[in-house]
Amino acid sequence: MKKTVSLFTALIILSAMLVSPAYAAVTDTYQSVFGSEQGVNNWCFCEFDGNNYKELIWDAAKKRWKTSSGDNYPIFASDQMMPGNEIGVGLLFISPKRGMLQMKGEVCLPYSDGAGGKVIARIMKGKKVLWSETVAGKTVVNYDLTNIPIKEGEELRFVVNCAGTNENDFTRWWPSVEYTDKQYVPEKDGFLYYQCSQDGEEKQLIFNEITGQYIADDDVAYVSSDEIFPTVNYSLIRRYNVTEDGRHRIYASFGASDKRGGGNVVTVFRNKEQIWEQLIPAGEMSAVDVRALCKKGDVLDVKVSANRYTGYNQVEWEGDIYKFNGTIFCDGGTSAGFSNAVLTEYGLDSFVKTSQGSGVEYYSVYCDKKYPMEYDTSATRWKSTVGDGGYISAETARPGKSSDTYIDITLTRDGMIRIAGDLAVSSAGDGVLSKISLNGVVIWSSRVGEERSVRWDEPYDVSYFSNCVNAVAEVRSGDVLSFSFAKWRNDLNDSINIKNVKLSYIEGNPLSETTRWKLNKSIVIDTLNKLISASGNTASADILVLDGTTYVTASETEKLLGGTLPADVYTEIHGMQYVMLRKAAAAMGKNVLWTSDRLIIIYDGIPVLYGYPELDEIDIALRRGELFE
Repeated sequence: MKKTVSLFTALIILSAMLVSPAYAAVTDTYQSVFGSEQGVNNWCFCEFDGNNYKELIWDAAKKRWKTSSGDNYPIFASDQMMPGNEIGVGLLFISPKRGMLQMKGEVCLPYSDGAGGKVIARIMKGKKVLWSETVAGKTVVNYDLTNIPIKEGEELRFVVNCAGTNENDFTRWWPSVEYTDKQYVPEKDGFLYYQCSQDGEEKQLIFNEITGQYIADDDVAYVSSDEIFPTVNYSLIRRYNVTEDGRHRIYASFGASDKRGGGNVVTVFRNKEQIWEQLIPAGEMSAVDVRALCKKGDVLDVKVSANRYTGYNQVEWEGDIYKFNGTIFCDGGTSAGFSNAVLTEYGLDSFVKTSQGSGVEYYSVYCDKKYPMEYDTSATRWKSTVGDGGYISAETARPGKSSDTYIDITLTRDGMIRIAGDLAVSSAGDGVLSKISLNGVVIWSSRVGEERSVRWDEPYDVSYFSNCVNAVAEVRSGDVLSFSFAKWRNDLNDSINIKNVKLSYIEGNPLSETTRWKLNKSIVIDTLNKLISASGNTASADILVLDGTTYVTASETEKLLGGTLPADVYTEIHGMQYVMLRKAAAAMGKNVLWTSDRLIIIYDGIPVLYGYPELDEIDIALRRGELFE
């Protein structure tokens, strides 16, 4: 019997076809399923902490995946996952090939009664969020993403975080990834790419569909979404046209794994004016992380140039430029490229014992008074006796609501020590003010403000945190090394992971490769030994320090600073014409830094080029007589 369709029904079908997404034919499907092995069908069970992730550990007794730290949460059981209060949980998919994807599915909290159960679900490609939604108890949220370009080895992250606390946050989400028959088209990221020749001439590059690269005129230099290769002839520029007024973050991570490379220099410009410059050493992982206050129509450029071209200057990179509000933690550390030999290394967590004394003390400071902590055997951690929630464990430390948390370590040997690693702070909080002090003098701080560790051109009332610890100090047996943790503006999600921080006794020159590079780009004046170093050359000079003001002869200053100096910086002393150095440098638009009670460092263009890591290195090298070598 022939089946007929009414005109009304046909119109409904046609209408649905017109408004429905145009799905492509599926060529391969990768469905996530529960099991006791990682990597099955390219899926892994993971915990997520900000930009980082770790694979979960299989608990054979309970037949579920658990956090590598041993905490109760996050977990991943047969049909549900539960995030921690500060750690996310979910699935990681590693793309086996290049192609175009579509993803459809649903997220729900089937066991929540709606009283507190609420999570934030995200789909991310690398660090870029493709989709995000808040899912409450007894609800189902659907997603439908199409035409997503992906390359071989790229990661998709399906992450669940608690929205508040993780009470009743058991979540069901079994995502799938479908490759389609659509032709691969690179992601349109909103950037323009240019080559810049040695004489400064710029030319926009054209995308090569076959190679997936923007190739320069020398057929050697190229840039793609994940790799960049400057040459001796061409620097490469990623350009962003600002579409909204506000604060913008310029972030890029670089993986220069080949030690044969001569390193690259990253320069950030706003409307052709340089706002930041940084060396990316060969064989190092580095990140550029800069903020800029912009107006609609401004142009931001990220320029990558070969520092010393060797033919192996290609580096992997990823990054973005975007407008933001509020607080963003800094991922960039600018002191890198160490040549020190490590004699002995200790993890900071190894100093957390079960009793006070033996060279380590744990205490809280409340209203400038010191209160020893008590060890809580059941929780396996030290807790504040002030009663405001501060604690220290081998895994984490947390400041109290109104007190600071301290670990004091009495050192038992002389030498040079470097403290390095990552103090991972929850992205759900507003940051933890962390400090490292030697005998009460701060040698490193995470706060960016009056205690800057990296650079910003933001107003003072906007504060950020660099969690990449890097401090070096010359120590003696009996010195006290202190780690302190304080809340910033509120005490929500203020625990901080201390396991990745290492204390190493080292030998060799304390100056890192990047600090040497910064010094060579600066004017360094030693007021004690009356030396001036500029462009790598050091010479004696006539320098006076009178009543806290540094004076250099007029002829030397004019040669150093260039241009015509204003008349009010000149003065006559003992019948000779001198210049007030700081006043003259400021008049020429330069930055002036006084450090180590005898050094003046003058440099261009960037408010904060030298932070705690660089100043620590410079101080030690100066006292050891190695600064001007």
